[in-house]
Amino acid sequence: MSTRNDSTTAFAMTDTLTVSGFAVVPAVLTSGQIIAAVLECERLEQLHRNGGAAGHPDFNVEAAGGGFHAQHPSDGPVRAYDRLRKVMHPGRHSGWFAELAQHRLIVDLARLVYPDPELVLSVLWFKPPRIGSAKPPHQDAAYLPADRRDQLSVWIALDDATPDNGCLQMLPGSHRRGLLPHIGREPQLPDLGELRPVLVPLAAGDAVVFTALTAHASGINHTDRPRRAVLFRFAPRDAAAA
Repeated sequence: MSTRNDSTTAFAMTDTLTVSGFAVVPAVLTSGQIIAAVLECERLEQLHRNGGAAGHPDFNVEAAGGGFHAQHPSDGPVRAYDRLRKVMHPGRHSGWFAELAQHRLIVDLARLVYPDPELVLSVLWFKPPRIGSAKPPHQDAAYLPADRRDQLSVWIALDDATPDNGCLQMLPGSHRRGLLPHIGREPQLPDLGELRPVLVPLAAGDAVVFTALTAHASGINHTDRPRRAVLFRFAPRDAAAA
């Protein structure tokens, strides 16, 4: 991301974010960082397979039902559908991801929106091969209290994210509508109206930045390879501390 100090690039990102609710930023991670991230993902998967994370609420698995209903700690032998779906707060379990969350280029993306950003959440997504389920359309704000909805996510692909393996789908302009009605135990939008999802394929190391009110989804992983990604969510420091 050698052009991050280019004010035109910064303006273009913030302008796109304002208009569409999301913006793609290429090459946030170097090839070396991508390799290191994948190795850490594999280490955490091995920890899970060996039972070292059994019962830990940060480790969520993919099960036959998919989605929210599959997110539970695995206490027994790992079966086909006990593959990791996500790890919440990966910085708690990986010093490497804890350091990445503080990386200047990532924090600088949040600073384009918030002068003093505070990291409030991180998630490591695995979307395992063949069984990685879809995430229905939703706004992250639906999971947040009313006074905590001013948040910005930096979602970074650790593998190439494609339509076949479940890349993100964004709904341009949805952020301008405020919080829309959601239904279900896993909050989702029952009616998209005239909003139409746009596929957002990314090369490994690319990022998409989006607001907590930007509706988005992801598809099923139909391929033989995982679609791993890490998300860092920021809020204004005064709001995060409130």
